[in-house]
Amino acid sequence: FFFIIFIMPQLEFLSAHTVGDLCEVERPIYTIGKNQTVKSIFETLIKHNILSVPVYDNRAGKYKTFIDMLDILVYCVKQLGKDSLTAGYETFSSHEGFVATATELADASTRNPFIAVDKSISIGHAINRMNINGVHRIAAVDSDGSLQDLITQSLIIKFLTNHLDEIPFAAKTVDELQLGYRDVITVGQDKSCFFGFQTIVENKVSGVGVTDEDGKIIGNLSASDIKRLGYDNFLLSNVFLSLEKFLVLGKESNEIPKVLSVKPTDTFAKVLETLKETKVHRLYILDDDNTPKGVITLGDVLRLFD
Repeated sequence: FFFIIFIMPQLEFLSAHTVGDLCEVERPIYTIGKNQTVKSIFETLIKHNILSVPVYDNRAGKYKTFIDMLDILVYCVKQLGKDSLTAGYETFSSHEGFVATATELADASTRNPFIAVDKSISIGHAINRMNINGVHRIAAVDSDGSLQDLITQSLIIKFLTNHLDEIPFAAKTVDELQLGYRDVITVGQDKSCFFGFQTIVENKVSGVGVTDEDGKIIGNLSASDIKRLGYDNFLLSNVFLSLEKFLVLGKESNEIPKVLSVKPTDTFAKVLETLKETKVHRLYILDDDNTPKGVITLGDVLRLFD
């Protein structure tokens, strides 16, 4: 009954706008070939400050999958776990163990299928496709199948925030919607970054909370934080630093970046606005005592509109 009240108006609202409304012709699309190596892929992601790239198969004449930072992280954790000693003297670009191709990365992951939708379909339909397939991005194509743009969860969040007055439950609170309420996976700031990355991989999540000695969440570690190492900037041995040191790597301040959060009493509108403004992919739900009640992901938000 709850879902009938809140979801039906959303599909009606979103049906008035198409995926094409989200496409930006001027936005560059970076792609890689199926035989490009993990080093080349990582360099592309860092150089263009992006989190994923589609993989094109020349022989098949079509895109096959996506590779993102989590795929890179899963591979690196496995390789560094085998040979942590070598990492002490190598950067990402010089490590001889990083040899996997895009195809091998995709085969090991199987979590980033290439889902293409015609740009003429409604945004509501696109959200449904993303939710059903559990993906963070889909490809928008035109009538002849040509790739027009990549539609990410973040792009849809931005769209929703610009249409807050058309969302009937925008004034509902996080608590009323029970949005993101779940056990929060955390690691202590005294643990190594490698342990944190292992925790992300083992739990099949994209980020974990970082806690202080009192168990309070003070920071966040994401799969994308592997970018802090750079392609050729820092030795891979830095992943064995404690999280309190790794999370300030290359920064002037020794203070861990403040965790981004909302309260159970904050509105859904506040959640959307915060996600849009900060461009983060998760918001922790903390009560007045900074006790975690859950974590809101972009997927949690989009599932309200399915």
